[in-house]
Amino acid sequence: MKKIGFVLAILTLTLLVTGTTFAAKNPTTIVTNDDNSSGNTATVFAFNAKTGAAKQKVVLTTGGTGIGGGFFAAHDVSITTTKACVYVIDTGSNDIAAFTGPAGKYAKVGNYTASNSLWDYDGGALALAKDGKALYSANSASENISEWTINSDCSLTHANDYTPSGGADLFGIGLAVSPNGKYLLVSSADYGYVETFTVNSDDSLTDVAPYYFNTFSQCSSGCYPAGTVVSSDGKAIVVGNASVGQNIMFGAAVSATGKITKQTVISLTSNPQLTNPEVPILNASAKGMAQGYMGMSGYGSSYPGGVTSFTLNEKNLAKTKINSAVSNTSSADGYYGTIRNMGTWVVQASYPNTISAFQIKGTKLGKQVNSSDAQGVGLLSLEVF
Repeated sequence: MKKIGFVLAILTLTLLVTGTTFAAKNPTTIVTNDDNSSGNTATVFAFNAKTGAAKQKVVLTTGGTGIGGGFFAAHDVSITTTKACVYVIDTGSNDIAAFTGPAGKYAKVGNYTASNSLWDYDGGALALAKDGKALYSANSASENISEWTINSDCSLTHANDYTPSGGADLFGIGLAVSPNGKYLLVSSADYGYVETFTVNSDDSLTDVAPYYFNTFSQCSSGCYPAGTVVSSDGKAIVVGNASVGQNIMFGAAVSATGKITKQTVISLTSNPQLTNPEVPILNASAKGMAQGYMGMSGYGSSYPGGVTSFTLNEKNLAKTKINSAVSNTSSADGYYGTIRNMGTWVVQASYPNTISAFQIKGTKLGKQVNSSDAQGVGLLSLEVF
């Protein structure tokens, strides 16, 4: 099957803070991967919850290079849950740059490489083990998953590499650690599966099985599992679909050990009709329901992007309700990436250098505020804390 990259009609993207994406309570800081091929940076912004504006605080020079693009749904920035360490993938120079967190004034620690952890123009992704002692990377060029040990000074030591049993792929389109920390999910867009790995007590991984999302009638011309999020109660997952051909996403039930069942197609019909549903996030679950948002990545002027709001019904996934959709026109190229919840706003990375914020109004989204990322060259990913 043809590989999926930034220059094709089906896509995804790159950055991260944790492996789960249900909303933290009122984050105040945004970190971008500017993805500059001439000399990469990550930029730290203070977010104003009253106005929706993001103000630059610190520019972190990674010492490596980016690629200026990549997968729409991937995460290539990670921040440990204690906020002690920050990690940024340099997909152009094949390294992970490490920094101390805000308490350490974002001091540079080093750049870390491994011969079997390689990226290319399809980008990559990071996910953090729940105990904060390991980092996982999805590697598009070496087509595998790597495990890195996080040392006390934020430096990294390469530990292991894994190839999912469903088949080697670009990997980077979706990578998520469960809220209970017991398993890692890896999306394969080309082969239509989400693979489960058990996270062992030492943070090593054991492959469990691939679970397929491309066997529905709506997928006769292809479905491509993308960004993945696990509900906070650990009972359901939402999976994006890296396609401009169908306006659908997927839901499924998931066990405490990561076994996926009841795969379900969920229509994303809306007005306005947005396209390329790649980046799901969820608020905390309550009574089997969870407010969610799907980052619609778009694809140029013919395929509009933005954010679609939905209410996930964990007990009956087919009854998930689509609440509203809001277009994003801030990208001259029409490409949109990672979304995150700031408490009263949803922020979206807008290629190549804009952070878009949408004010939350109940189950809908309202006013849009755009802030420039002066260092942004291939901004498709951001993370918040």
